[in-house]
Amino acid sequence: MIGLCNRKHLSLALVSAALLAFQIALLQILATSQWHHFAYLVISIALLGFGAAGTLLALTRRWMTARQAQLLPLLLCCCAVTLAGSLTMTQSLFGGFDSFLLFVDIGEVLKLAAVALLLLLPFTCGALTIGLIFTLETERIGSYYFANMFGSGLGCLLGLAGLSLLPQQLPPCFGFLTLAAAALLLPGSRPATRVVLVVSLALVTIFLVQATELELSQYKDLRRARACGTSLIPTTTGSATAITEIFPELKGRLNGIAIRVPLTNASLTDCVFELEQSVTVEQVNLALQTAATGRLNGILGYETKPLVSVDYTDDTRSSIVDALSTMVINGTQVKLLLWYDNEIGYVHRMVELTELVARQLPSN
Repeated sequence: MIGLCNRKHLSLALVSAALLAFQIALLQILATSQWHHFAYLVISIALLGFGAAGTLLALTRRWMTARQAQLLPLLLCCCAVTLAGSLTMTQSLFGGFDSFLLFVDIGEVLKLAAVALLLLLPFTCGALTIGLIFTLETERIGSYYFANMFGSGLGCLLGLAGLSLLPQQLPPCFGFLTLAAAALLLPGSRPATRVVLVVSLALVTIFLVQATELELSQYKDLRRARACGTSLIPTTTGSATAITEIFPELKGRLNGIAIRVPLTNASLTDCVFELEQSVTVEQVNLALQTAATGRLNGILGYETKPLVSVDYTDDTRSSIVDALSTMVINGTQVKLLLWYDNEIGYVHRMVELTELVARQLPSN
């Protein structure tokens, strides 16, 4: 009895670790292959799986507890196979989905629903196992709950450590953890259950060997899938295009690139201009200061203090010239640095535009 109790503790810890590690792996897979916002879909699927498991357990509690010796290893085998083969099955059966087309193609919505249902299976099977063990061991619930929490913490560490591997290889690796949990509960089960475990082991191994390459969205910027907290990420910007729409004479003469940096707020624009006549730093700064205090007051700012990005958070102006950084090279090449808080500055310009349009509307 003591041996079985210890095996259940270890089995519970292993399946908890596998489910948490699988969640992290899915977050990485969706962030890499799709729009990163859809990575959070994994958390919703996991919660839905645990909720579905709780409902099934409540409806069939007597039936499941009476057959717990056979059900526990079978549920774990099902969890292992669906977990390990989730990526392969979603891409081969449903062709995956493209999150960038969800709002224009109903077929992509249906594919997303099918993928979500398939990803729901390992969480439901794993949660059923955890819930059934809790139901059977109410007198020792404290120690089992500790095993569950310990396994969850271990799973987080395994998931984060596994991010250095190819993401498509992670689900099968975590499937082996679930099979180990099933093997611990085999004593007392029927021979057919052992056959199921062997078949499950073969399937998980196949999924690992033939791990499907990630199908990336054709609209996905791969650089944005990298760790933004530790990287500078070059990407595109629509600012240059928008400016040429307003000033058509600048088409072919203006371009730009954006660099995403690990900051909570405030941005910096690095502008380089080639002028037709020679100027000095003082002349450039004087012209910008005049504009900032004159007709562009409240829109353009001018700053001579040695400030940094955090000082411009919640600044409602669209750009603030960093006068200390103005440079002139060879008389005609001018370099400017301009700070801005994009969100709050944009909102204020929209409010001003709305007021301007409202004033021009005929009054009733």
